Amino acid sequence: MRAPGDGWSACLEAPSLIGHRRRGNLAPDKSERRDKRARMKIVHVIDSLRVGGTENQFLALLPELARDHEIVLVTLDDRDRTGLGELPVSRRYSLAFSGPRSLLRCALKLRKIIAAEKPDLVRSQLYWSSIIARLATPKSVPLIFSIHSTMSADGYVKNRAALWLERLTYRPRHRLLSVSRHALEDFDRHVGLKGPADVLTNFVRSEFLIHEPKRRLFKPSFRLIAVGNLKPVKNFAVIIDAMRALSREIQLDIYGEGSERRALEDRIAGSGVNVRLMGATNELWNVLPRYDLFVMPSLYEGCPNAAIEAMSAGLPLLLSDIPVMHEVSQGNALFFDPNDPRSLTHVLRRVENGEVDLQAMADRGREIVRTHHLKADYLKRLNAIYADAVASRPKAADGERR
Repeated sequence: MRAPGDGWSACLEAPSLIGHRRRGNLAPDKSERRDKRARMKIVHVIDSLRVGGTENQFLALLPELARDHEIVLVTLDDRDRTGLGELPVSRRYSLAFSGPRSLLRCALKLRKIIAAEKPDLVRSQLYWSSIIARLATPKSVPLIFSIHSTMSADGYVKNRAALWLERLTYRPRHRLLSVSRHALEDFDRHVGLKGPADVLTNFVRSEFLIHEPKRRLFKPSFRLIAVGNLKPVKNFAVIIDAMRALSREIQLDIYGEGSERRALEDRIAGSGVNVRLMGATNELWNVLPRYDLFVMPSLYEGCPNAAIEAMSAGLPLLLSDIPVMHEVSQGNALFFDPNDPRSLTHVLRRVENGEVDLQAMADRGREIVRTHHLKADYLKRLNAIYADAVASRPKAADGERR
């Protein structure tokens, strides 16, 4: 990791205010301030609004967040996904983050935003946003940062400087929100918990619950679906290799795009298996009901959103035998070694031979989603965490906002 520092003159420039609302004016009009007794003002910092699991969850929750609170959105850059449209936020800023060298400049920009907006709370999501938010947020303002992946595998092993920076900026007053117990325990092992921490597992969007699952016969030929970015950690190659020893009556469709597309195409062509790369879809809730089984061979995950969505559609799960998969599925899945194609082949043969009660798994999965992953329940818990963080904040010094 390169050392931070782009020059002090750059540190003093004003943040970029995106959109139609008072470009360049940091201070909100008094007429726009909400009744603080009824709602909080939250500065929400996230890396970007491009395509990704964390970004998808945030955008799906944003209408309800904006209903309950005043949201001031800060992104590290303004490169959004196509067709995003207008967002229900009071103001939006971009920090123009360009890598580690811009870290200090962006932290000072965010500090100016926080000073002008005077929020009740700062919330950050994803690694660089959390580092910057920790550097920028004063002691008198509660900060909740969140982790969305197994950070040791996703960041610290690849870049030891990332672990050093995590430890350096994390303080006991900062509150951690993790998407899974496994991700929290991983963070604790490598960084060490210093302050309060909560686990809030991801929710499933309401669109995934509009179709009442039909009772399936679960007889060959089976149609399998896998979902995720085409990148090494998703490990789709192991499914292709596993299917070489199986009947072509078992079909697999993989939804997603990414850097591994060409390599996977070559692997499929050389294997003669019944596998198709379907590209990305924006309506997965309409796609899932066409299939019989969901398979996810990831090497690691923070919280496997796609598996939760598949459960909501009534699909039995075939999952990597890693801790977070057991946690999210509550053991209601068929597990295989993600590093051994023969392990997955064995599981699929059990399915072919009718040795598994797939309908019971499907029914139980739907029940798990309705009990643990509904959006309304997620929002209720999140608001309770926000309220507790604000109620527990240290008293402001003279001259600071209380």
